[in-house]
Amino acid sequence: MKHIVSFLLLPSILLGCGGGGEGGGDALSKASSFFTLKVIDGYLEGAVIYADINDDKMITIQDDLRLGVTNANGELKIDDKYKKYNLIAEVVAGQTKDSDSNDYVTESYEMSTPASSDLITPYTHLSLQLNKDMTTLSNELNLDEHVVKGDFVALKNDPAYTEQASKAHAIARVAVAELPNGGTNTSAVDVLAVAKISEPLIDNEINNNGAAALDNLYFNYDENTKQVNANSLTCKDIKKRQHYLQMSFNRRSSK
Repeated sequence: MKHIVSFLLLPSILLGCGGGGEGGGDALSKASSFFTLKVIDGYLEGAVIYADINDDKMITIQDDLRLGVTNANGELKIDDKYKKYNLIAEVVAGQTKDSDSNDYVTESYEMSTPASSDLITPYTHLSLQLNKDMTTLSNELNLDEHVVKGDFVALKNDPAYTEQASKAHAIARVAVAELPNGGTNTSAVDVLAVAKISEPLIDNEINNNGAAALDNLYFNYDENTKQVNANSLTCKDIKKRQHYLQMSFNRRSSK
């Protein structure tokens, strides 16, 4: 089976949000004490955020609390009282827009983050699901810890972190393509395994062609060969597609 993730990283054109630029906050009280959560693969607009009330690391509608929906910057203001819970983003096909493509995602998935975090990324998801701290995760993926802990999309514009942030962004894209509907510890192990396989290939592309080269590549993970391959993605190829961002999965057979 093949898992394919295709992407063309376009210049970020973030749309205005109106109403003070905040996402919808269903559980935001009038109290002044709040924090801003940001959801990143690219910046994800229209992701639904839940507090993991029952602490099972996945969305359970009957138990968990819906906090609101992210704005065009991938942000949502949340009352500080929810910092004690893990937070989970439901990324919804046809509703959630990815700033990498400025288009809607075509597959639904969940990403999570440990309590007290103000970011949800593929890396926070792996950290929570696998009970790994960010230092360990960074080392396993040969990434700068500051980049893994932070907004790697924004850090691509910082000359001190451009290369590492570009690499982190590319690995994140590969990881997201492996996320199923609903997260379990077993699936997170698989996601990390594919991320590790992709790392040397992505690193090689940067060394040979520079960090910007990653913007015009798509990566194929072949579950039979356990290999990730990089292929050029041309504008002509992109125009043939209905969406700039396309993820297609041959779901794993039941074991």
